Amino acid sequence: MIMKKGCTGECLTSKEKRELMGRYVTNQKVKHDIDYRLEQMASLEATLGIDSTKSEISKIRKQQDVLLNEIKKIDPVKYKSLAPLHID
Repeated sequence: MIMKKGCTGECLTSKEKRELMGRYVTNQKVKHDIDYRLEQMASLEATLGIDSTKSEISKIRKQQDVLLNEIKKIDPVKYKSLAPLHID
């Protein structure tokens, strides 16, 4: 889908917004569900420190991968914007 020149989102239909920006932007429940998972991911990340072992880091990454996969099921468009940030 090509966005119309000069269009900032107001001239798009709901379907076009969902396709371009994902359900995260168009649905409050989806936004809440994803934000909750992002908070969990941040909390997990905050438990890591310079003294964390490779085993601890691996365990946290696996838990974060589970949360990312849940986000992918909820909104694939939002997942695509988040997944590159998680690659080591």
